[in-house]
Amino acid sequence: MSQQEHKSKKDLDGGFMWQAERHWREYRPKLYQYLKEKGILYDELYEAGRQAEEYMQEQEARPGFNLATDYHAAKEVALRTWIYLPDVYDETDEPDRVIPD
Repeated sequence: MSQQEHKSKKDLDGGFMWQAERHWREYRPKLYQYLKEKGILYDELYEAGRQAEEYMQEQEARPGFNLATDYHAAKEVALRTWIYLPDVYDETDEPDRVIPD
């Protein structure tokens, strides 16, 4: 987010973004606090949600994608890749080492 206005809570449009906010707050409190102190928490939540949603749209547009059988597997990949980051007990590095400036 260079030179752009930072996102705020009102920019989170629900779905993946809200899931990320809840998950990071509860299970990644060091990361959550670090991003909040840097003033980029909502930028990162927005981006994580956007990427997860974009992935889902790409999967759904694939030829042969079956909503009944492929949707849940694709959603699981999106959640585990961008939203459900490793749990707090796996959070061994200092946040500034995990997310370099």
